Amino acid sequence: TALGSLLRPTVSAASGIAERFPKLAGSSHYDRVAELGPRHLQILELILEGCSNQEISKATELSLGTVKNYVSAILLALDVQSRSHLISLFH
Repeated sequence: TALGSLLRPTVSAASGIAERFPKLAGSSHYDRVAELGPRHLQILELILEGCSNQEISKATELSLGTVKNYVSAILLALDVQSRSHLISLFH
């Protein structure tokens, strides 16, 4: 759940990427995800759980505009064009 993501301790860099995102192991996106900061990873997890920007905003206590900026930065960092493409990388 979204709350589970918020309560889960954040791991840094590659130390927990394979554990958090097992489908990425060995993929070209692995290093890109490993370069994301803790807040980016938190928001990525919420996106993958199906949360809308509004739900992410409420869960993280960030403004909707800030959430949109994070989502855009994640899409750019992973070189994907859409939220659905992003989700397909992980599922």
